[in-house]
Amino acid sequence: MVYLVSDYYEHAYKRLLDGAAEASKEGTGACSVLVLVANDPDALCAARILFSILKHDFITYQMVPVSSYVDVTKCNKQLIEPSPDLRTVILINCGATVDLQEFIKLHDKLTVIVVDSHRPFNLYNIFWNEQILCFDDGDLEKLEELKDAFNFLEFGNSNSSDEESDSENSEEESSLSDNSQVSESGASSRKKQKKERPSDYDAGSYFGQSAAISCFRLIEKLGRPPNLDTTWWAIVGATSQFCLDYIDKEGYMIKASDSSSLDNLSKVAETADISNHATDGRSMSASASANGLDLNFFVDSSTNPEADDSEYDSTKGQHYDSSSFEILSKNSKSIMPRHGIYVSNEFRFFMVRHWSLESSMRYSTFVATRLGTWSSRGKSLFGLMIAKLGLSRNEVGQMYTHLDPKLKSELPERWGRIASDYNLEDASFVSFVRAFGWRAPVSSASDHVWGLVALLSSSPANISGNTITDEDEPASSTTQGETSLDSNSQEKSTEDTNDDESSVSSLEKLEQRSKSQRNWKEGFFLAYDALSESNILSKGFELALKMQTAIVEMGSQMLQSRSVKTLSKFRLAVISNDCVESYVPFLYSPLVMIQLSHFLLDAFRNHSNPDHQSMPFILSVFDPATRSSLVMGIAPPEYLAKYHLQTRQVISTLYSGEVRNRFGLIFEQAASDSGAKILNSYFDASLVLIEERNLQLFLKKLVKHI
Repeated sequence: MVYLVSDYYEHAYKRLLDGAAEASKEGTGACSVLVLVANDPDALCAARILFSILKHDFITYQMVPVSSYVDVTKCNKQLIEPSPDLRTVILINCGATVDLQEFIKLHDKLTVIVVDSHRPFNLYNIFWNEQILCFDDGDLEKLEELKDAFNFLEFGNSNSSDEESDSENSEEESSLSDNSQVSESGASSRKKQKKERPSDYDAGSYFGQSAAISCFRLIEKLGRPPNLDTTWWAIVGATSQFCLDYIDKEGYMIKASDSSSLDNLSKVAETADISNHATDGRSMSASASANGLDLNFFVDSSTNPEADDSEYDSTKGQHYDSSSFEILSKNSKSIMPRHGIYVSNEFRFFMVRHWSLESSMRYSTFVATRLGTWSSRGKSLFGLMIAKLGLSRNEVGQMYTHLDPKLKSELPERWGRIASDYNLEDASFVSFVRAFGWRAPVSSASDHVWGLVALLSSSPANISGNTITDEDEPASSTTQGETSLDSNSQEKSTEDTNDDESSVSSLEKLEQRSKSQRNWKEGFFLAYDALSESNILSKGFELALKMQTAIVEMGSQMLQSRSVKTLSKFRLAVISNDCVESYVPFLYSPLVMIQLSHFLLDAFRNHSNPDHQSMPFILSVFDPATRSSLVMGIAPPEYLAKYHLQTRQVISTLYSGEVRNRFGLIFEQAASDSGAKILNSYFDASLVLIEERNLQLFLKKLVKHI
């Protein structure tokens, strides 16, 4: 049995340790662990947590960033097949939904560990090969029924197959097959609402537990003490799922209000060593450990790490050694820096701590799509809303951190009085912030998510005004243990390279060409280092503001110019030459494409004919360099409710709720009908690459399956 809930995560890690020990005894000196990390914030945070465990146990590893299964295939040819000494391959946020035996060649001593939040699992991964271990949170119900169905399809007789497998499996492996109860509080109420769903795999894709949370659970199961960094990375990873609309608010609240998680945070706050901060490796006095490391709600200035924002701003970018810190702490307790992780009620404005209140609201997807700020009427409503909040133009135009503390404390109450007048209820959510002392301003988990997304979405060197100097270049791209596939491919001979290219399809060549032009790996390594380097993270914040501005401007132009066409069964938008200049650097990023799609979908849900609210939305981005299109499909909740009514199924999962995306299946069916070849250009099946000459026929065939 290869399906592991959190109670058995340590069994997978034990197999990793055994493999590393075996490789060490053989004396080959080769790296025994290869980690493939997807190009998303959750995967980065999970990788950071995992690497902290491996470093603690002195396990050598090699990291390779991947952005699609084309990269996984290349990695198999270049790094896995030629390496018989390799013992463990770990896939972070990739691999769960496909049959990995089609992408990775398994030898007898190789173990593949899948830490992926994408769902549903491919049944071959969890039932077929015991060399593949899948981490999950226990949300997969009726495991035995799925196993019976799988055995029946494969062997035609589920009972005999079960008996045979039971006789072969060890006692430990059979214990892993038990569908253990999830320990999270709040999970039971969500699970009680689930009904029978025999066609669960036909309902579409969804997301499970964050990969970062899974790696954090591994730390717990190994009995290792967490620190501020690993705890914060787990929080950022989980928050990224909510920010990118992978999970619903209720699913995020289950994690945010998890009593066991809060207990862990409290332990971290009491015992963590400040010398292990992500922003600076310098040691500090022991007296600092007893100050500011408590987990508290923001109730007043005495517990609010943002109470002295002016001090943070005035010292931003400066560094203090331990001696200067001790002098300041002895002579002036009133300016002691605050460190730690705090629970906070966050507005759904965009990075309000790094922007003015007006810009944060104006360029917030939540506010812009409800007020319709792309129109003159929406702009008037926005100005009227500001006036009703009792804020002057001067106040909303200045940096939020410079705003009068009294106004900031009154803002939630003022907002509550006017929210219903503008369809802006539910504008806040419970999350976390982290205080870094003097080295960086207080930032929320969502701020960190958007900074990482911006760095991942475009090469910062291509952004005017955000070029990162040589001093800020990421060390990850050159340090031992962290490798790009490009560096390995350069070692290949010209003849081998030509052979590899002849074996891939034309679509794969187009994807590789497009990605090489974007230089996405530079952004990946910058984002990786941003989790531990405050100067790179601050550049990510600056880039995130430009990214969100570009998304709102692009979406507003498309709505004003009526570029989105309403067809018989879905809405369609095609981006080709009419692109806003500020959006060009982010044009081909899947993460930004997801955000733009949700912006347009929310806009139509709030400002279109109610009869059309259930229509799904398809966005296509044309790449003239490769003559191909990146196509993404998403559906509103009304469409999902209509599907549930037609199929008489109530489909609900622990973290995603009823949020499902059926476009992975729909795209496959349309491609089959049209004869067009599609390629999953990202690890999300609802985002595919297709040659431009096949796009029109492909879209026509979609109507049949939506």
